[in-house]
Amino acid sequence: MIGSSLDAYFDAAAGKLLSAVEVDMSRSNQHELNGVGLLVDLFGHPGSDILRFPTRFLYVTDDLEVTSVEGILTWYDARANHATGTECRLYYPANPVMAMAQEGDFLIVARPSDMRDGVVVLVAPAGSTVAIQLQTLFGLEATERLDIESTLDDRPLDFTARHLLEALGYETAQIQNSRLEEMLRRFGGTFPVTSTFSDFARETALADGREDPDEALLVWMDQEESLYRTLERHLVGISLAEAAGDVDEVLAISMRTFQRRRSRAGHALENHVGRVLDLHCVTYERRARTEGAKKPDFLIPGRVAYLDPSFPDEGLRMLGVKTTCKDRWRQVLTEADRVHRKHLLTLEAPISRAQTDEMFGRQLMLVVPSQLHHLFEPARVDNILSVANFIELVR
Repeated sequence: MIGSSLDAYFDAAAGKLLSAVEVDMSRSNQHELNGVGLLVDLFGHPGSDILRFPTRFLYVTDDLEVTSVEGILTWYDARANHATGTECRLYYPANPVMAMAQEGDFLIVARPSDMRDGVVVLVAPAGSTVAIQLQTLFGLEATERLDIESTLDDRPLDFTARHLLEALGYETAQIQNSRLEEMLRRFGGTFPVTSTFSDFARETALADGREDPDEALLVWMDQEESLYRTLERHLVGISLAEAAGDVDEVLAISMRTFQRRRSRAGHALENHVGRVLDLHCVTYERRARTEGAKKPDFLIPGRVAYLDPSFPDEGLRMLGVKTTCKDRWRQVLTEADRVHRKHLLTLEAPISRAQTDEMFGRQLMLVVPSQLHHLFEPARVDNILSVANFIELVR
């Protein structure tokens, strides 16, 4: 199942901040969530039945490390045999995911579009970027009371949403089979170098990097991801067929596929950023050496100016480029000592308050396509540049 909007994956969701009594076994061993009456919108009223849903429990960190276990959620009315009233309860079994959960963590109970897939329970650490991103993805408020989104309709998936869903085990890239034969002819039935593939993605995408560099960057990245997954599905499918059930070889192919995906995404974004800068006549060098072995992604105007002590510091800029920030953004701070205020371009949005505060406090300015600015807290947007803003600054 691959879709361009959230309703292709989930019909409804509910979320809340976990209380101590729900997860602290020293205070309660009931393994129940509080205030779940509203879940009737998701599961229906159990009546006198005890309903059991096969459930995938997932604990997700900011590094998108996912702990996953299979289990059961039990949904029942504790007062089903009473003459009056109703008291629906949701019981979860002890498992490694819920054992990791702590007070203040954000929990989501989501109903997949195909209920045959059962239920998905997601837990993210309190105040983390991934918690904010899950709340944004599902449109849920971070409160101690259960918040319900009973219809997710056609909520579109941006880069961060797709990246998050992929980490949870869902395929999100759109496949363009109509382009497959063209790619096989053009690239000789192999994966081309990333710069060549990025050129091809821009050729086949309808976007004007001069007119709207922010929109173009998003369109080019979407197009490259879609085309790459189309070619990957074909070529990796051949490799898997040739492996003929050799478990070790299948695992090796899977590992190479995963590593190639991660590496190519970062290089692709750098390629498209370089093209945007070229179109706007910005002078730069990629991976130019500054101090020691340090090589920022983009040094403006370049190494000669950087090494010239007579060139003013205020005329120098450096731009780090990362599809997602996580903790890796800190390495950007060390890559050009003469540049006092550094810039980092990312497609990740939103980013937690704690992380953006630390970035701004350490003189790191975020550059994010303008179409994603609404995902950040209003108080943070003033410290975030669009791609067009950055071009104006350095040009």
